[in-house]
Amino acid sequence: MKYTVEFKDLLTGAVSPIDNIEAPEGYTAEQYISDCASNADQEWNEMLAHGKVIIVSE
Repeated sequence: MKYTVEFKDLLTGAVSPIDNIEAPEGYTAEQYISDCASNADQEWNEMLAHGKVIIVSE
């Protein structure tokens, strides 16, 4: 299944697409974050500190 990964900035309320992925049905934002954690850089970690990741099916 194709998904759009969006980031919601909790400070401003802005929502921005950050990725497009193919994953099994029911794939969650928590799984995406876990999958990305091993490759996370400082910018990614700072982003997560100020918002949340949302997975939207296409």
